[in-house]
Amino acid sequence: MFDKRLFVLLFFLLNSGCFLLGPTYHQPHVNVPSKWPNQHVIKVETASLPDLIWWKKFDSPELNDLIINAIRKNGDPNIAIANIEYAQSQLQQIKLSWIPNLTLLAGYSQFPILGNPGNFVIAFPLYAVNIIQQYKQQKSAKAKLEASLYARDGIKLSVISQVSAAFFTLLAQKEALILYRKLLNDYRYYLQLAQNQYKNGLIPQDTIDLLESQIQQTLSQVETTKHNIVVSKNALHYLLNENPGELTIKKTFESINTNGVIPGNLPLCVLNNRPDIREAEALLRAANADVGAAVANFLPTLTLGAYLGSGSNVGGIKLGESYLSGPIVDLPIFAQIRGSKASYKIQYIKYIVAIRAALRDVANDLSAYTTYTKQLNNSLSALNSKKRQCTLVQKRYKHGLSDNLELIQCQINVKQFELTTNKNKLEKMLAIVTLYQDLAGGYNGV
Repeated sequence: MFDKRLFVLLFFLLNSGCFLLGPTYHQPHVNVPSKWPNQHVIKVETASLPDLIWWKKFDSPELNDLIINAIRKNGDPNIAIANIEYAQSQLQQIKLSWIPNLTLLAGYSQFPILGNPGNFVIAFPLYAVNIIQQYKQQKSAKAKLEASLYARDGIKLSVISQVSAAFFTLLAQKEALILYRKLLNDYRYYLQLAQNQYKNGLIPQDTIDLLESQIQQTLSQVETTKHNIVVSKNALHYLLNENPGELTIKKTFESINTNGVIPGNLPLCVLNNRPDIREAEALLRAANADVGAAVANFLPTLTLGAYLGSGSNVGGIKLGESYLSGPIVDLPIFAQIRGSKASYKIQYIKYIVAIRAALRDVANDLSAYTTYTKQLNNSLSALNSKKRQCTLVQKRYKHGLSDNLELIQCQINVKQFELTTNKNKLEKMLAIVTLYQDLAGGYNGV
């Protein structure tokens, strides 16, 4: 008889839930372009972006080790792991809610319904569940666990980008410091030559003043560059979860090849790979399930229980109970439903905004890569032209057709062009780093 009543209760509960299983989740439709703007000017290849260890193209074991150690030691990934563990515990808690509770009662009672049991010991297993609500809560917890996993991948992407940017900045600033010091020596030598000519009345005073001003300006650039080197080292130490200090890097900026192939996956493929987009959608699915869980408060809760034990006055005790309970008037539930729907709306807007921002960022990154590539190529062309000119000046100087002032001026110009090229190369390198981050490249590689 008990089994038949249980069957009837379950049948009623499940049929009632058919009307309140919703809302059904549907992925929001967003108009995504079929190709990237400016892509036609970039040599591209299709690649599995999450698995693409793009930083290895620069042939620097030091950079590779820094990235691996930063992801292992950095505090942010550890926070992400803690969030994953928390989400897993929440999911496990909901899964364990399907298991009945067991309570032990012992004492003395004259409760008439139990027949005045006297001294008694009773085991009281109780199972109370709102099946539809439990199902929705479990879906929400699973989606939140997925979101925490995607958040971890997003942090890995960020760490890879920050380490790479700090590494290339450090190399560029070390090279710039060498160039500024060489330029400073050239300016000082030029000043000596100019002072001799000034004494002989061959040049005016303003030429001397200009050279002294350029020397002071170069000195300030040297100090600024030294500071930038310290900042870059400290940034790497911070990402390694270390205190500020020295950092030995043998790789030179000159040896870095910027002419790599940029992956050209379609926009939809990039969006599907980006952890922030996947995290936003997982949170949207969780919010959708939370709405269903709130609505399920109107469904009856199935309660099954039994009293099993013995009493000194009545002997064995064996009682069972099964019933459905649900709210008739419970106004706070309506507020809870409205709150859940508002939360879903917030996550929906965040999801759309995340997609629009991703499309914007990658389009800007491709444009930046194209622009800085052209800029660097023009700088290199100008530098080569200036070097060829200086070669001719040096030949004329050896044959007595040019004086040493013309030669030192040409050498100064070459170093100024080299500094400009150094700056343009760093700008391109940082554009590459940002592009790979926004393309979601490499987070599965470490």
